[in-house]
Amino acid sequence: MARPATKAARAAEKGDARPHDAEGYLPHSLSRLMNALNGQLMKALRPTDLTIQQFRVMQFLRWVGVASISEICKGTVIEQSVVSRIVDQLQQRGFASRSRSAVSGRVVEVTLTAVGVAVYDALDPQARRIVEATVTVLKPAEQQQLHGLLNRLFEQVQKLEQDGGE
Repeated sequence: MARPATKAARAAEKGDARPHDAEGYLPHSLSRLMNALNGQLMKALRPTDLTIQQFRVMQFLRWVGVASISEICKGTVIEQSVVSRIVDQLQQRGFASRSRSAVSGRVVEVTLTAVGVAVYDALDPQARRIVEATVTVLKPAEQQQLHGLLNRLFEQVQKLEQDGGE
């Protein structure tokens, strides 16, 4: 039998699905974890026909109540053009509404409608179960430590971005 051509193929043949070059590379590890979690979340979202990003925007709005487009962008780390399109889609489905801010008429505020709240609240327990089932391999102290470390890394990325990306 011929030997597999790539290192990844040889690793997979041996039952080692992780190419050794990727081990310890944080972006790869985080991406794999998010892709796996999002894959499970997509199954839960399928009956509602919501995308992951639509769900994340609804989640953020449920947490904060009212937010401007720029606040949603900052809170979800989704580009403004994408957030605007998502809010349009949610509004068309009756899940969100826009209104002018009472403080500044130039700012448009977004909120979930009662229907949007009901849809999100029905999905939230499923989303939480996915995360809870994942983190059960960690002790509570490890879970807290992981959250703290991820928050520190996120803050560092934000700081580097503000400092010019270096």
